[in-house]
Amino acid sequence: PDILQHNQLERMKRERAYYNIASYSPRSGEVMIGLKLFGCSGRNHCKEYLQVKLKEPLQKKTLYYFEAWTKPINSSIKINNIGLLLSMNRIDITSTGIYAYTPQVNSEEVIYAESHNDWIKISDTIYTDSSYQFLTLGNFFLDEQTTRITEKSEISNAYYLFDDMLLERVVNNDPIPVSAVINPRNIHFETDSYQLRV
Repeated sequence: PDILQHNQLERMKRERAYYNIASYSPRSGEVMIGLKLFGCSGRNHCKEYLQVKLKEPLQKKTLYYFEAWTKPINSSIKINNIGLLLSMNRIDITSTGIYAYTPQVNSEEVIYAESHNDWIKISDTIYTDSSYQFLTLGNFFLDEQTTRITEKSEISNAYYLFDDMLLERVVNNDPIPVSAVINPRNIHFETDSYQLRV
């Protein structure tokens, strides 16, 4: 992945044609991340991922809230399947093996921005079944499983910027922020009831 400092963005255009991101700004601070998420030209191991070790293991059987802010650059292909994977161990795979994992959060809608100033929030709640220690962000699906919009794209892959990623425990009855992109597989109701079941 690319670690992009705001005052160095002009260098990207010189090194990669059609990656003109000099006019883009981080959502906050001075740094954002760039990931290639689609466009492998027949090879499914070329996607990029951002992986971090959590400060402490997550508590098992606990509700957590996750959010990340993202947007494609204007010249990019626009895609869905941008997801979050929690794992017990560090994933150190540089081949097609990464797709054996199912992310706990995944955007099923194509994510695109109206202008280069717009940041799109991906968010969801996660009820943990293990004491996860690692968080990985990326596209965990093959290109042929990913929906894409190629209109107006000048590059043959999907290149997305990321900033302000958050993972926190939902304490007591604190209200959960409304999601911009919700995974409907994580929404459950009791039979004949409007009460959400976690």
